[in-house]
Amino acid sequence: KQLSVAEPITPGDEAKLLSLVDVTRLENGQYAKRTDSEAEPDAADLEFYKTIEKLARQSRELSYRHKLAGLLKGNPEFVGVTAEIRDQGGFDAVMGTKVASDDDENRSVLTYGKIQEYKDLLADYERSLQQAQVDYQYDHATMLGRKVAIMRNELVSPVKELDASLKDAAQKMLTTEQLRRGSLPPENTPLYQADMRVMWGLLILGTLLIIGLFTRVAALLGALMVFSFYLVIPPLPGVPPGPGPEHSLIINKNSIEVVALLAIAALPTGSWFGIDGLFYSLIAGKKKKESPVEAPSKT
Repeated sequence: KQLSVAEPITPGDEAKLLSLVDVTRLENGQYAKRTDSEAEPDAADLEFYKTIEKLARQSRELSYRHKLAGLLKGNPEFVGVTAEIRDQGGFDAVMGTKVASDDDENRSVLTYGKIQEYKDLLADYERSLQQAQVDYQYDHATMLGRKVAIMRNELVSPVKELDASLKDAAQKMLTTEQLRRGSLPPENTPLYQADMRVMWGLLILGTLLIIGLFTRVAALLGALMVFSFYLVIPPLPGVPPGPGPEHSLIINKNSIEVVALLAIAALPTGSWFGIDGLFYSLIAGKKKKESPVEAPSKT
């Protein structure tokens, strides 16, 4: 059976429930009968007593939903604090950040929340990216993008820690039989499918090139795959640069890899080394044996 409560159990209610059985907890942490401190309690009564203790303790703890709500809505550092002036004088501090578009004179900012600061910075980044036309404007937009990423990580990290704590707590609730089943498969999203196609494509084509099997076909397909990477964010004038320290114009590492793979596909490198070379040697040797040897002509 499963016990559940809709609200926290008060200490008085807990004491009433615990008094239903002849069990008490001693100072040393052991359990005994309330009527006889030296006698061991009945197994059913002891199990009931421990269950009520555990249920009361868990009912008083904040649920992860309440912790998340407190983090997102009740943290003044993240949400901000605004002062609302009363008609009788003084002010009330309320959660939230007054934005520039708010013309209410009865409200003033006490603490500018980091969430609103992140939204403002993100709007500046998108505006700078749309208006950028020359290199220094793109550099400025890139710098803003890095600040956005840093602030986003700062805001999301507490939520990720709470999510990790939730998963750890849920993991401890599983039985041994449930743990044997393993973890759930990842969600089959379009992004996951694209990642899997890229991973398997690089793995298969890379292995074929290393062992020298179907070298030309693998090199040609590899060139097409790497060229698709090039087309995602091409280093062309007027195109925003991709993330990372690399700054190239027209030619980058992906284009160089494409040229190298096309060179491998054009040259007979597969017949020199690897498994293709072994096949080529066997076929060439067989043809050499089958060709008739002409006798020298006498003059």
